[in-house]
Amino acid sequence: YDKFILSYFQDEVISSLNLGTSGYGVLTGYATGIVYAFLALPTAYVADYTSARVWVLTVAALWWSLCTIFQGLSNNFWQILLARIGMGIGQAPVEALSVSLISDLMGKKYVFFGSRYAGQSHRLILRLCTD
Repeated sequence: YDKFILSYFQDEVISSLNLGTSGYGVLTGYATGIVYAFLALPTAYVADYTSARVWVLTVAALWWSLCTIFQGLSNNFWQILLARIGMGIGQAPVEALSVSLISDLMGKKYVFFGSRYAGQSHRLILRLCTD
């Protein structure tokens, strides 16, 4: 949900930070997307060819959590931008490492079965929280 939080509060963010549409676009799309895209491939390599998967996933989750907190504490455009870039750094390893670890636990035959139901659980949580 941290990727979409700025979209939920678009009007408040734009007015409180005096942002234009281009500044808001940078914060909501490019800040995490470009970093995420560049780091996804190296972390997929780590997931497939090293034994440091759990360690890298732990550090990434910790970094992602800290950057989410920093985003909430930010007071200007540059602080939010840096926090969102940091979130992209933390998010990039999560998918590749998670699928790799799930395949070790479940076997390759059931990887997509487990990923499908784990990925859809967020819809139930969101529905319970918004009702």
